[in-house]
Amino acid sequence: MKSIIAAWHSLFTNIPEKLKLTRVLVHSSNKKALGGQECLVFRRNDVVKLLERLLLLIKRLEGENPHLYHFEI
Repeated sequence: MKSIIAAWHSLFTNIPEKLKLTRVLVHSSNKKALGGQECLVFRRNDVVKLLERLLLLIKRLEGENPHLYHFEI
């Protein structure tokens, strides 16, 4: 897990200041695809800071046999 987050950190450190993602399917509350588009904008520094916090958490928990539950992408 640590190596994946570290790779993401390295990747996002080298992106433009703003990352704009488009063409994401929009789903209704009953999981039915509506076929719309969604535009997501992320600021590089915000993403990098979040990844750094996650890396610190992972480092702190190393050796304690922790469990990380991931429920959604």
